[in-house]
Amino acid sequence: MMGKNDFASAWDIKKAATKDQVCSLTKNRNFCIQQLNSVPDQDLFDLGVYITNEISVNAAGTGSKIRVTLLPKATPAQKGHLSYCQGRYESAMSANGKLIVQFSNKDYNGAKKIALSAENYSTECENSFKSPPAGASPLTKENQELSDLFDIFVALCTFLLR
Repeated sequence: MMGKNDFASAWDIKKAATKDQVCSLTKNRNFCIQQLNSVPDQDLFDLGVYITNEISVNAAGTGSKIRVTLLPKATPAQKGHLSYCQGRYESAMSANGKLIVQFSNKDYNGAKKIALSAENYSTECENSFKSPPAGASPLTKENQELSDLFDIFVALCTFLLR
């Protein structure tokens, strides 16, 4: 006979397996597991809501970092790249707002398409530092994290579409 604790353990194993399956669809599995495990006892929809919140926090924080910390101290050569990145992060915020609407309406395919496109914004920012006048990006960590967050969201949508 299965007791209450046995059911809870079986449920926990299923949730862990589901998170692992979702993360297996991402480019950065360890980052994904870290993110999804930071919110225990959530279904896939709630994890999607959590990830969209993390996207907002990342994009707003990075936009603020560019505006308040980096641009005022930037060399003339860096200003063009940073201004471009600021625009990319504003686009990411806008896209995130649109995908939240699609996701909350359970239009997982529409939300996934928006996220796939938005995932490129941080890559475009990072790559802008490779064009003349080339220099090291001060946003590599933030760009990678935003890309990874959108990638997790895409994986969640893919899983929800099954």
